[in-house]
Amino acid sequence: MIIDLLKISDHGLIIQGSYPNDILELEENEQAKADPLSPVHYDLSATCFDGELILTGEVSAGLLLVCARCMDEFRDVLNLTEYQVEIPIHGEVSVDLTNRIREDILLALPWYPHCAESTVEDRQCAGEDTMFETVEKNPLSTDDAGDDTGTMESGVWKALDGLTDPNH
Repeated sequence: MIIDLLKISDHGLIIQGSYPNDILELEENEQAKADPLSPVHYDLSATCFDGELILTGEVSAGLLLVCARCMDEFRDVLNLTEYQVEIPIHGEVSVDLTNRIREDILLALPWYPHCAESTVEDRQCAGEDTMFETVEKNPLSTDDAGDDTGTMESGVWKALDGLTDPNH
């Protein structure tokens, strides 16, 4: 997206539109686990102040993500609702924002997407119930933890007493 700085008046300029989703350059990549589903939409207000172009507004993109827990694909919309950028414009006539918006969207992608948190689909994650299961709910009984005086005479503490320092 190229902004003609000469079109920005003292009251600012409203910039609305969309980019094709290929600007994200999210090719089929096993590590990225994100595929664009819709164009990148933007609704921005541009002003020039003190040698800088200041953009505020919203940027969004529809994505197909893979849940980090259950490995199912799910749809979601990445919304940068309080988007703000300040770009120095020392004597320039136009500014290309394509790479800046692309990078900001990529940085906002979730590291571990969770399908139950989708803003598009109402889902229950199949991996949620098994994610933090343990073999034993309470491996230490009150006897194993020691008594109120802080002594550790049985259970796992006794096993730890059997360890010796390999340097001695």
